[in-house]
Amino acid sequence: MLEVKLSGCAIIKDDKILLLYRDDHKHYEFPGGKIEKNENRRTTAKRETFEETGLIVTLEKYFGPYLIKNNSKNNGKRKISHVYTANIIDGKIKLENKFDHAKWILLEKYHKYKLAPNVRMFIEDYLSMTKLY
Repeated sequence: MLEVKLSGCAIIKDDKILLLYRDDHKHYEFPGGKIEKNENRRTTAKRETFEETGLIVTLEKYFGPYLIKNNSKNNGKRKISHVYTANIIDGKIKLENKFDHAKWILLEKYHKYKLAPNVRMFIEDYLSMTKLY
C-alpha cells in the first residue's frame, strides 16, 4: 500500500487551537501537508504552516505519528500524520484559497466540531497530557 507522510502544526494559545476549515473536506484541520523528498517533518510543518496561514512559527513538542485510516478521500493510500505544537513568532493570518476560514476553537469544546481524524486524535492526546478536561 502506498504511504503518504504528512506534517503539520497545532498552534495553541490560551487553551484554544487554530484550525482551518475546508468546505471540500467538510472539516477543520491543521495547517500542514505532504513531506517532500528534500524535507524532514519539522521543515514541512513550518513551511506548510507559513504557506497556508502566513504565520511564522517555532515548533515545540512532537505528537504522533497518527495513522489516518483508509477512506474514499485517501484514494487507497495510507496516511501518516506528524504533529508539532507550535507558537506564532510573526505574521498575520492570511489563508490560502483552499481554506474557507480559520477559527480559534476552545480545546475543551473540540467534540462540538467536525474535525479531521488526526486533529481529533491529537486533541485527545494533548488534553490527556495537560489535564484540561
